[in-house]
Amino acid sequence: ISDGGSLSLLFARRYPDRTRALILYGSWARRTAAPDYPWGPTAEHLEAMLAGMDSSWATGLWWDRVQRSPQDDDRHQEWWARYLRMGASPMMARDVMRMNAQMDLREVLPDIDVPTLILHREHDSWIDVGHGRYLAEHIPRAKYVELPGFDHRPWLDDTETLLAELQVFLLGTRRRTRPPR
Repeated sequence: ISDGGSLSLLFARRYPDRTRALILYGSWARRTAAPDYPWGPTAEHLEAMLAGMDSSWATGLWWDRVQRSPQDDDRHQEWWARYLRMGASPMMARDVMRMNAQMDLREVLPDIDVPTLILHREHDSWIDVGHGRYLAEHIPRAKYVELPGFDHRPWLDDTETLLAELQVFLLGTRRRTRPPR
């Protein structure tokens, strides 16, 4: 499963014999907007979002400036801040986001020849749903599922529907859940 999906897309294209399936969640073919690709921020807007990361990354408040979720209670906020600190420094995170902003993978999409599931939240507040729809239209035989909700982080909002779609795609059937004892 990939968030941005760029490395996964490139791997699946180059090594279809080594790729059983591709699952993209909240992904994009191009991170920033272009005249023929209207989803995503402009380069200037992206830079504005990246401003202030040094002072707010370690606390998790950087994400809140971009998209506050009602599910971010104090406990989750502490966990999220720790996750961000352990995952990358503010400079590293900025560099990765800037690198992603330079990628344009639209030309490789028609060459993806593995079973592909594209999941995207209908009102994703971080990656516009147009990105997911574009991927689905340009990857041959991709299955697209638009999930309810707006939080980009997959563990928030409706996780049951997301997990059910993963089960059907990977196992071919929906497993019955056991009632709680």
